[in-house]
Amino acid sequence: MSIEYAIAGGYLEIDKNVFTKEMLCQVSRLRKLLNSNDLSKKINIIKDESGNFYTIDFTHSAEVKLEETYSMLFQSLIEDYPGKIKGKVTIRVNTEYSTFFTEYSIG
Repeated sequence: MSIEYAIAGGYLEIDKNVFTKEMLCQVSRLRKLLNSNDLSKKINIIKDESGNFYTIDFTHSAEVKLEETYSMLFQSLIEDYPGKIKGKVTIRVNTEYSTFFTEYSIG
């Protein structure tokens, strides 16, 4: 039985320095979260007015496919950057017989 995971909505608020560091890193965990296969519905990245945070908005974007270990991906970001990442992400879980949604809170 196969199970598929995908980000179906939500947002992440990320400190500007963390965002920059992750985007410049060759093996970036953040880039995995921004990797959508549908370029017509790209993910919105918004810089706040103060310029200290970026908001990644998954609400009206294409689903981002995740691996089964997606919770470890989020957990490693939280551990490496405590207090610098927060938000809520809706995860769609598809199984052979059902589909359901779960919410993952960060920070």
